Amino acid sequence: MMSVMDGHCFRVFAVTFHPEREEEFISGGWDNTVQFWDSRQRSSVRMISGPHVCGDSLQIDPVSGQVLTGSWRKEKALEVWDYSSGRKAADVPDDPVGQSKIYSCHWLGQERVVAGGSQANLLRVIDRRTLSTVSRLAGLPSAVFSSCVCPGGQRAGLVAASSGRGVFLLDTSPGPPPAEPRPTPEA
Repeated sequence: MMSVMDGHCFRVFAVTFHPEREEEFISGGWDNTVQFWDSRQRSSVRMISGPHVCGDSLQIDPVSGQVLTGSWRKEKALEVWDYSSGRKAADVPDDPVGQSKIYSCHWLGQERVVAGGSQANLLRVIDRRTLSTVSRLAGLPSAVFSSCVCPGGQRAGLVAASSGRGVFLLDTSPGPPPAEPRPTPEA
């Protein structure tokens, strides 16, 4: 089994720097690999084989050092990896509503993960301990192609996601029930 490769052989869809090691970053794409890079080296220094990254679905948790990958495939679409060893830490089960081929995923603090994609056309919030869905936007008009989490302030935990020609919001803060999808006005 190959552990190092001289970069990607197909399109690259995601790149993210390590939050604590400024020379290190990772990339993922259609070639079913996550490449580990050091800006002082000409080639990738190692790789993980498996994830089929087709969007903004590659993240490094600054506290745990885990890598979150979302893959555009039916089986094992959302996975967690150990950054240092490259070993898989967890497969996140599908949502009870249905499978999603992942286009976008993010860490949501230390307790949750946000992921969205196609097939079931949903955005879900997942508890990191139980790996189960705790909140979701379902029945969206098309795939969730992008999402973003508000990092701080009074709106910390607010999630924005794109689906079709709309942008939808999901409030993940504790308190009242999750907000209903609110499409943005169409131009």
